[in-house]
Amino acid sequence: MKKIGILTFHKSINYGSVLQAYALRKTLNNIGYDAEVIDYQPDNYKFLYGLVRKPNTLWRVKYDVVNILHSSFMKNRKKLFAEFREEFLNLSHEKYQFGDDISPINEKYDAVICGSDQIWNPKAKDSDINFYLPIEHKAKKISYAVSLNDGFADQYEDKERYKNLIRDFNRLSVREKSAERDLRGFIGDDKDIEVVLDPSLLLQKEDYEPICAEKRVDKPYIFLYSVHHKDSTVRTAKKLSEKFSMPVYFLYTDFDAHKTAVENKEFIYPKKDTSPKEFISFIKNAELVITDSFHGTAFSIVFEKKFFSIAKLNENGEKIRDERICGILNRLDIEDRFISEKEADNVSLSDEIDYTTVNKKRDELIKQSLDYLKSAID
Repeated sequence: MKKIGILTFHKSINYGSVLQAYALRKTLNNIGYDAEVIDYQPDNYKFLYGLVRKPNTLWRVKYDVVNILHSSFMKNRKKLFAEFREEFLNLSHEKYQFGDDISPINEKYDAVICGSDQIWNPKAKDSDINFYLPIEHKAKKISYAVSLNDGFADQYEDKERYKNLIRDFNRLSVREKSAERDLRGFIGDDKDIEVVLDPSLLLQKEDYEPICAEKRVDKPYIFLYSVHHKDSTVRTAKKLSEKFSMPVYFLYTDFDAHKTAVENKEFIYPKKDTSPKEFISFIKNAELVITDSFHGTAFSIVFEKKFFSIAKLNENGEKIRDERICGILNRLDIEDRFISEKEADNVSLSDEIDYTTVNKKRDELIKQSLDYLKSAID
């Protein structure tokens, strides 16, 4: 049985990041590999997820004050994420931090898979050089469903170094068509780059049962998942809550969630139940999901939920295409679920999604993605 190491954003206090790491590890185990997540802490981890930051700007002062006021909740949430990682990610015994020599992974694994998530986004604050494996070429180097999001490959500071590191990979795959075009333009046309599914979409809903918390709410509810609690997404959830007479539940995802909780007192904010297991449970049992997140969209699809992904608008009032969300909706032929706040006026709970057709299309994409993994490793 070949041993595979996964290098990704598993330590992020972010539901999508942690759950996609679980999904890739689980998928690799399911298809016959001994997979574990390499326990690596990126360069900026302490800055991104620390309780306070150096108060050298007004925004950081505000950040510190809010976090200190909610310190017990913040610490509890961090603890729940750590417990989830220890229980479900099959972490490597060896622990690495930025600055450590990571070359021993070359001896331990038959292949190292970098991805998924935005590990190659030059603008991602938790990315660093080690996600490009700047080590001796011994174990196979494979990228899986990496996302550039709104970053572009030519934004790297040392372009030549990053170009050579990416070209050194045995096999390359990305999550979005836009990333394929961008990466191909950066490294050249002579290396194949495949577009594959995010790991979260490789599993069926039954595969998530072991990590799903018990149902928390007995009555119908709307689940709101907005990564940066964008005003338009929050307003849409509020509007549909009033229209359908259902309460809104949401989980903390970042600093701006405090603002959402204060300004929308009718929203329900389960401060104690904030582990990734609760995230799965809240989506699984929701009557409707409102999100502007890729993984909020992905898990809505997996659990066959009624959902709407909310678009931002440009200055002309036109929807701004989100490549990450629209990419998967387009491949599953359900791009009509990507709506603006204004379009939400016309939605109905009777607007069904034909999940028989969606699942058939997703099964085809799963097969392609698994074929890529097997051929890349073997």
